[in-house]
Amino acid sequence: MSDLLRQFIRTILLEGSLTGRQLESVAETITNEIVEYLLDDDLRGAFAEHGELKFKAEVELPETVVWLRDVIVELYPRDDFNSTASYEFDLDATDDQRKLSDMRVQLYMPTDYEDEEVDRFKTEIESDIRHELEHSGQSTDVLMDVQRKVPDTEIWKTIDRAEDYYTSQAEIPAYVSGLVLKSKRKGLEAADVIDKELYNIYATGMDHGYTEEELSPLMARIREMWQYYLMTRWPDQDWPLEFRPDGE
Repeated sequence: MSDLLRQFIRTILLEGSLTGRQLESVAETITNEIVEYLLDDDLRGAFAEHGELKFKAEVELPETVVWLRDVIVELYPRDDFNSTASYEFDLDATDDQRKLSDMRVQLYMPTDYEDEEVDRFKTEIESDIRHELEHSGQSTDVLMDVQRKVPDTEIWKTIDRAEDYYTSQAEIPAYVSGLVLKSKRKGLEAADVIDKELYNIYATGMDHGYTEEELSPLMARIREMWQYYLMTRWPDQDWPLEFRPDGE
């Protein structure tokens, strides 16, 4: 592990979220509220009738979550379950303007979903929310750095842009924290959950037309940084030997 990489990870840790691991309980609270909506018969009927649905989750956020105002949920009909989320803020916002930022949670699911399916889907929703909560605690400078380098629609425009995005000071903590929470909910090793997500990213790169030869060095760099960040921030788990500090 290079000294340069270690210094970069230390910088991320110092510049990280305002509330750190406490955000896991906030993610759980928001997710439980969303699930309660999904299990409501009236909402279920409206989704089945209209095909799409949008509502604001009435969640009382703790005072430590300063830069998040509302959680907006959007439902879209699909044959399979999937979720995405985004943290929306004014570009170059001041600290006061950041208080008006929202989180948008998009849920793709059948209109005739069953309660048991929602329960299985819950972990994916919670992981996405935890990812975006990490962004809600990051400084505007950190968020704007990746926005300037890699607009959302251009992540895979070049290999270099993909690397800038997935190894940025904003995205490393967000991805890893969401995946750590997923590993806890599923009773899996966080390092394994990260590797599974990295395979999904690799497959996305292939879908964008890149070759194995182009993607392999990129994925190795992302893996090194994500796994080392995992080990540094959550040192109480069984990390891969190649990412343990020298001499341990």
